[in-house]
Amino acid sequence: MSQQPNNTPVILSVILGFLGCLGIGHLVRGDIGKGIVLLILGWVFLGLAIFTFGITAVGYIILWIWTIVDTRNKTE
Repeated sequence: MSQQPNNTPVILSVILGFLGCLGIGHLVRGDIGKGIVLLILGWVFLGLAIFTFGITAVGYIILWIWTIVDTRNKTE
């Protein structure tokens, strides 16, 4: 019987990334260093997006999508 992949990190990356917490999926997967770096980068991008009236929001969205894809690829 084939084992199903655990989709919890991917779901957390999508939902919590939308809410401003990138890297949580990596933390759940056990990749602590990458998760913490992504969490800090996400906060920096969000802070810059707020103070620059959304100019860096595109960067946050790109980083968010990348974390979802990276988490999904590492979870398979």
